[in-house]
Amino acid sequence: MARLLMDSDSTDGPTDEEIRIELRDRFARLKDGRDPGVSFESIFGENE
Repeated sequence: MARLLMDSDSTDGPTDEEIRIELRDRFARLKDGRDPGVSFESIFGENE
């Protein structure tokens, strides 16, 4: 999602509609389990 935000700031990046479609598709993949997403612990948890 950060990539989408950064791309949206560039003049040659995806259009608003392309960003909406990609976000909608990503959310659908998260909801149905095709994309496991990232947990808070995997980003901020302590690694030994």
